[in-house]
Amino acid sequence: MNRLKTVTNRPWWSISRRGSATALRVLVVVIIAGGVIYKVQLRKSRRDAVAAQGGVMVDSNDPELKAIAKEARATFPEFETAFKNRDQSKTGDDAQVFAVKSGFKHQGSDDMEIMWIQVTNIMDTSITGIVVDEPFGKIGYHAGDTVTVNPKKIEDWYYTDVQGGEHGGKSNDVLSRRK
Repeated sequence: MNRLKTVTNRPWWSISRRGSATALRVLVVVIIAGGVIYKVQLRKSRRDAVAAQGGVMVDSNDPELKAIAKEARATFPEFETAFKNRDQSKTGDDAQVFAVKSGFKHQGSDDMEIMWIQVTNIMDTSITGIVVDEPFGKIGYHAGDTVTVNPKKIEDWYYTDVQGGEHGGKSNDVLSRRK
């Protein structure tokens, strides 16, 4: 009787040796589940915020966008040649447009934001340009900032020719369908 009284009089946080392993497992599962729920809610709130501003959140392993990125990298020489041969005499609204899409990591997160950059210069191993739109997350750059990216990391490219014809920009077609 005395032994039973001792067990029942333990504080609620006191756990027997046998129960401590089970309690620890339950605690770990609760912490993991809470983290997963928090991450899902955070991603949902980000997705809603991005959608409200006209953007689209996609999985980094999206097969359709990965194929477009692979093609953009493979056909980059076409873009580069067109850029080098552009008509520089036209300015303003008549100027040809050259842009590449590249990823920027969100600060404090594994998320990437894919942004259009209006190209101003192409060197052997770098593309320099101006960020076109204001990012949705904190990437360390804002619309109008000059950035340099690696051609091997572009996600898409787009340009207009002298006659106003459009080339590339395939990711925009895909994302427009998904809005």
